[in-house]
Amino acid sequence: MKVDITVAHPALITIFKNQNIPIFVDTNLFIPPDRSKLNGIPIRFEEYKDFWLDALFDCFTTLSIHESVYDELVKKDVISYVDEKLNSSPKLLTIYYDKDLNEIEKQMFSTYLKSVSKFSAYDPERDSRRDRAEVRSLAFMAVKEFVYFATNDDLPRRLIECAEKLNTGLDNMIFLSFYNLIYFLHKKNCYDNSKLRMLYKNLYFLTSSEKNNNPNWDTFIKGMDKLYYSYITYS
Repeated sequence: MKVDITVAHPALITIFKNQNIPIFVDTNLFIPPDRSKLNGIPIRFEEYKDFWLDALFDCFTTLSIHESVYDELVKKDVISYVDEKLNSSPKLLTIYYDKDLNEIEKQMFSTYLKSVSKFSAYDPERDSRRDRAEVRSLAFMAVKEFVYFATNDDLPRRLIECAEKLNTGLDNMIFLSFYNLIYFLHKKNCYDNSKLRMLYKNLYFLTSSEKNNNPNWDTFIKGMDKLYYSYITYS
């Protein structure tokens, strides 16, 4: 994924001002990236949980998932962690179900599924697995008029940012990349910045292509600081 440090992102500006906005997240938020075949540093879930997931849940009290995201979770430690957040008091993670849509909303949901899925590998009639969580999450969000979707997947980014061109119906939605969240946690200055740097490198600065197209960590931070310094109210 391309890291953009040339234009301020409206979603990141918003969360600097207000961390209580509902943010839907994709499955890949909960799973440590495994790019060891590309010489990436392997990340154990316990470590990932400590410096990434716990930090996000510490900052944001309104993280949400669609049921299709939960269905994609496989490893027991990940499922256990998500269940803990879903069942915590106060609740730290909210799950939304298609069954809770009323009849009119179900019709809208079906329409959004058709308009979004045709640009993906997901087949609503077969309920195939590939791209299922992303497409069904976006369709549900569109029906309920939720705005922010966080993922490291390029498909949702394209479906949201090219909504008018593709006629996906997601025009009012905003894509939130992981590098924006990494930067946000970095500026909080109370989490493990060395681990955040490692995560950034694993996700965005590992291959030759990524190194040619994306900034290294120091350039990334300096570039983001120029864009967001006026919105940061803490040290």
